Amino acid sequence: MPYPVHLLVVTHGLWGTRKHVGYIAKSALEHAQRASAPRSKGRSVSPTRSTSRIPAEKTGVSTRDSAIGTVSGAPAAGGDVRFVVLSASMNEDTRTYDGIDICAERVVEEIDSEIARIEEEGGEVTRFSIVGYSLGGLVARYVLGLLESRTPSFFSKVRPVNFTTFASPAIGIPRYQSFWSVVIRFLGARLLSRTGSQLYEKDRFLPASFLTEPSEKSCKKGAFSKLTFQREKAEPLLAVLADPRYNFYKALAAFERIDIYANSVQDRTVPYITGGIVDHDPFALARARAKKAAELRGEDPEVEPDIIEGGLEIPFSRPVSLAVIVFLPIALPAALCYLVGRFLLQGRESKRRIRDIRTATGGGREGVLARVGLGRLGAQVRSAFEEVSDETLQPDNPEHEVETSHLTAEDLEEENTRLKHPSFAAFASYGGTETPPIARAVSPALELRDESKPEKRHPTDPILSEAQKAMIKNLNALPQMKKHLSYFPHARNAHGKIIARDLSYVEHREGMKVVDAWASQLRI
Repeated sequence: MPYPVHLLVVTHGLWGTRKHVGYIAKSALEHAQRASAPRSKGRSVSPTRSTSRIPAEKTGVSTRDSAIGTVSGAPAAGGDVRFVVLSASMNEDTRTYDGIDICAERVVEEIDSEIARIEEEGGEVTRFSIVGYSLGGLVARYVLGLLESRTPSFFSKVRPVNFTTFASPAIGIPRYQSFWSVVIRFLGARLLSRTGSQLYEKDRFLPASFLTEPSEKSCKKGAFSKLTFQREKAEPLLAVLADPRYNFYKALAAFERIDIYANSVQDRTVPYITGGIVDHDPFALARARAKKAAELRGEDPEVEPDIIEGGLEIPFSRPVSLAVIVFLPIALPAALCYLVGRFLLQGRESKRRIRDIRTATGGGREGVLARVGLGRLGAQVRSAFEEVSDETLQPDNPEHEVETSHLTAEDLEEENTRLKHPSFAAFASYGGTETPPIARAVSPALELRDESKPEKRHPTDPILSEAQKAMIKNLNALPQMKKHLSYFPHARNAHGKIIARDLSYVEHREGMKVVDAWASQLRI
């Protein structure tokens, strides 16, 4: 009789390595050994194709060591379910340029290898969880589509338990109304190879012709488009990931817990808008208003708050500072040329890898789409959409009720009118020296806009595409989704800090509290 295993997969971000997510794995293992660790709750009917119910057991713990690739274990008191952590390693460094879908294919390959190893040792994976940091959050969502699209579905026998993202650009990189935003979007979509085009919605992942059976009329139209150089309409990958009609969303909706961790401020890589899956940034607006108030008081609005004893100073001696000033006009262009050249070289290497992978897997675009349940399958797409709508997203489904009884009518009115944001309550008493607060989980349902009122975009908010607006609406419709906001107002860049990415930096260690808070709620 095989022993049951709960497999947790952790995926890193762009240019990342498994060491970057090392503390996530470590904290999950430590908390899984506690007798008080939350237990997974079985369902009589799964929202995916799974209809099996798995009884709850106690836990044991093991993990694949991220540094040397071996397997180590830790016993749990009286437990017979083993908790295994797999830190994905096949996408390290510039291999993350190859595209979200190709990175996900590699992660699935690692998952299959790990499951085979577990089965060889007498185990059986009965529960599955996945965590994604930054770009890894998007890779994780694509992984779900690959697993769900198998025949039979991976989730027909494996219970989906925890899905978590940390500072992940769920709707891609938003466009702001500034010159530098335009420049960065232009360069990012080209210098980051295929992944860049997907993050900036410049890709054409799902052409419209792949959703329907070809007809004589559509063939004539396609031929005419080629003759007149008209491009066929196509959906970007991120829009497909958030579309309820497809297996990516269907598999995501099946998880017991969906937790979204985002930086409320100071994340210069993944802004709150995309990390928190919202269309309004109250924190950026508050910062802009604070600067305006400082200007009205006659203060310099550009001066950052004094953290220690007086403004920021150049961290060099006077002779070194003068040398830096003298050589900066030479060093800066040289550094830019080096970076652009390196990006171009890495992009070329990425294109070569993509070509080799497509040759090895075969099937071209149709093969890629078929592996995630897409293609010229209009009837199946409609069937999948109806199944999700009927079974998963019913508002009266007692299994997916959202608790709102603790909210007053004034709270709801404040949220609907956008005058206040519920996350601010957690920050009101923060003095800058104690533990950074993590806001209470915010129900996504409360973040939906009152459609009867005209939409208002603040100058601090990005200009969202229609596809991004649809992503926000669809993802926030998931009833089990909870959002948790971290607050690091004095961080230079809170993106790595939220997961304690590098503990050799003292600044990152404060993020251990965020990861530990997540791990303490991880269902085993």
